[in-house]
Amino acid sequence: NPGPLRQFCIETCGVTIGETISDLSGQGLRIGHMGHVNAPMVLGTLASVEMGLSALGIAHGSGGIQAATNHLARAVSRETSPIPVSAAR
Repeated sequence: NPGPLRQFCIETCGVTIGETISDLSGQGLRIGHMGHVNAPMVLGTLASVEMGLSALGIAHGSGGIQAATNHLARAVSRETSPIPVSAAR
């Protein structure tokens, strides 16, 4: 039952987590966005979910936030080219 986790996220973190629909109704969560979203927003949402799982005593694996951070950092580093040290002086 994802209800308590969804309630925790909205009341404690100000993050609205969606319900699953159709055949999966009541069996999971949906994370989405309306409009602009960036890496820190995604991490904040994932951290809210992980914090809720911990606070509510719901068994879950650890390291999700670190894995997401690593993935997003690699994606961002491919999108931007570093400024050469000589140009920064």
